[in-house]
Amino acid sequence: MSASSSSVVEAELYSVSASPLSLDSSVFFCDATSSCVKDSLDFFIINVGGSRYVLSQELLASHPETRLGKLACSSRDSALELCDDADFLENEFFFDRNSQTFQ
Repeated sequence: MSASSSSVVEAELYSVSASPLSLDSSVFFCDATSSCVKDSLDFFIINVGGSRYVLSQELLASHPETRLGKLACSSRDSALELCDDADFLENEFFFDRNSQTFQ
């Protein structure tokens, strides 16, 4: 096999978008917001130092790398590792922080 024919084969291999070698394949790409499904309300009350903020799950889940984004996608047990306290009946999560810094 000549060098030019092997490069054509390689180009064809990498041009297939459904290929497992493609960066678009599910091996490399995962849409975090689609995998984030919470079975509760579609909003969160974030209580920081006594100041309450109502934030949508969609907003929080759009930032999965942040603490609040992880909170939006977490189970009850792991939520308690991300905040200082929680009221799951009201979907309120407490952070013992300075509220002025949060704003």
